[in-house]
Amino acid sequence: NTPTLSNATGQNGWEYFVSTAGTQNLGSGNLTFAIGDQIIHNGSIYQVVPNSNTVTSVNGSQGAVVLTTTNISEGTNLYYTNVRTIAAPLTGFTTGTNTAITSGNSILTAFQNTQAQLNSKADLASPTFTGTPIAPTAAPGTNNTQLATTEFVTTANNLKADLLSPTFTGTPTAPTAANGTNTTQLATTAFVLANNPSRVIISSNVANSTTSFADVTGLSFPVVSGGTYYFRFLIPYSSAATSTGSAHSINGPTTTQLNYTVKRTSSATAGNISSASAYNTGSANASSILTGNIAEIVGIAKFSASGNVIARFFSEISGSAITVLGGAMVEYMRTQ
Repeated sequence: NTPTLSNATGQNGWEYFVSTAGTQNLGSGNLTFAIGDQIIHNGSIYQVVPNSNTVTSVNGSQGAVVLTTTNISEGTNLYYTNVRTIAAPLTGFTTGTNTAITSGNSILTAFQNTQAQLNSKADLASPTFTGTPIAPTAAPGTNNTQLATTEFVTTANNLKADLLSPTFTGTPTAPTAANGTNTTQLATTAFVLANNPSRVIISSNVANSTTSFADVTGLSFPVVSGGTYYFRFLIPYSSAATSTGSAHSINGPTTTQLNYTVKRTSSATAGNISSASAYNTGSANASSILTGNIAEIVGIAKFSASGNVIARFFSEISGSAITVLGGAMVEYMRTQ
């Protein structure tokens, strides 16, 4: 039963031809099949359609007929047998002409022409060709012992770019220069990204109504030990009351150098600025506006451990929320 058929899984109109006789139960009782029968699904079950093209007799015999030369007389056309063919001598054999063998050739002529063709062939070992030998052209980039045709060599040359004002196609690659390189060396996409700030932008608001520093969830960037990084956080936020100020800082892995400034809104027309050289430091200002506040943290740090640097904040007044808004971002770049 290959493929495996059943009434339940069949669909109306599915049709198969039987290649092996036998009996199968497809879900509604045994069905007996003969070679050449068809089975067709009628929407509910498979049904057998007997083969109507069965041969009724062969050479006057019926059933499983097996014919041999004994059953059919030779008449005027004798059978070819191994004994007759092997016993036939190649009388008059000489090397023939180097021409194609045709159906009209006798066996002797065919052998003579075959010998002539063999005599015109090159040896497999260290052949010496004459004229203009041809061979299949290898695919571009092939690097093995296959013969290289003139077409292969020309194609290979055409795949090379000119030294003078080359025009590249596809996705050219090149070595990536060290950060800060300022020469005529090609700049790869990796170099460009490494020498321009990367950005992280959060999409959800983060609120804090306590007077303790809390993370601005998601507003962080990765650093590696030994690296020096420039960073700039831009943090829009709202306040529950104009009399509620806010504090902003950062946290991260250990550093050997850390310097940053914090700017934040205190009124519609004013703000304040402070400097820091440690994590989780700074006091809250005394006021803000309800909406339209923005804090900016800009600095540079050299890290002695790997990890993530994240923005933090708290409210001046417990129970009066400061909410960092979706769209807050940090841009950062490794400088050394």
